[in-house]
Amino acid sequence: MMPIVELAISIALLLGAILIIFLFFLSFISNVKLNSYLKKNNIDRWRYLTSIGQFGPGCSNIFKLIKYLYSDIDNNDSNIRVQKKRIRNYLTIILYVLIFFFIFFIALAILWKELDIP
Repeated sequence: MMPIVELAISIALLLGAILIIFLFFLSFISNVKLNSYLKKNNIDRWRYLTSIGQFGPGCSNIFKLIKYLYSDIDNNDSNIRVQKKRIRNYLTIILYVLIFFFIFFIALAILWKELDIP
């Protein structure tokens, strides 16, 4: 039988992983909605955001997307502004969760060493 500390750590890891996967899924769905809206209403912006090097539009270019999400480009369109804000919020929460778990594991490693748990 698992000691209570190991069980609590396992549950925290599982919940954190589920949260991160869920937030990535929401971010992905919001990104798909943004891309489809841009393809329908602003085809030039969509081509720019989904082109990589010699490959034509339709690819996924995360670097251009991140730059676009945090810029003021197309913010006069309220639908794009809302979708960009939603994706930025999801990415911010994911970053906070990852930082929390990094600190959690560092503290856990220090505690594990201090308590001399095998």
